Amino acid sequence: MVVSVSRRSPRRGIGPGLLLLVGSLVASCDDDDHGCEPNEPCPCRGGHACVLDCRDTRNCIPICSSADICDVLCGEGCHYDCSNISSCRVSTGPQSSVRCASVATCEASVAGGSVVNCSNLTSCNVHCSGDCAVHCSAYSSCTVTCADGDVLDCPGERKVCGGAC
Repeated sequence: MVVSVSRRSPRRGIGPGLLLLVGSLVASCDDDDHGCEPNEPCPCRGGHACVLDCRDTRNCIPICSSADICDVLCGEGCHYDCSNISSCRVSTGPQSSVRCASVATCEASVAGGSVVNCSNLTSCNVHCSGDCAVHCSAYSSCTVTCADGDVLDCPGERKVCGGAC
C-alpha cells in the first residue's frame, strides 16, 4: 500500500490530525501483497505526502513524484527515485542508489556501497555511514558528510567517502 495524502489548504501547518492519519497509513514495503515488492517499482504520485517504510525488503524501488514530501526508510539494495517534489528524504541500507531530480531539497543518509545523484535542485545534503559516491549537478548547495573521515572532492562535481576518485 502506498499513501498519498492531499490537503485542501497548502498554506496551513500540518495539524495533529494529519500527522495521525499519515502515521496510521504508513505504507509498508514488505514481502506480502500489501506493500512494495522486491525488484518491482513502487510508485507514489501526487497529493501531500508519500511515506514508505521498506527497511525489511531488499531491493525496494520507491518512486515518488509530484507530491510535497517523500519520506522513505529503505533497506539493502534500495533504488530510491524522487522527482518534482518539494522535499525528498531517505535513509537507506548498503548497496543502494538515490536519485533526486527537480526538487527543492534532498536529504539522504546512506550506508556503505551507495551512490547518490542530485540534479536540478536547491539543496542536497548527504550523510554517508560508509563508502559512497555523490554526484551533484545544477544545484545551489551540495553538502556531503562522511562518518569515517573527510570528503574527497573529485572531478565532475563528484564527492566520495571512504574511497578514491
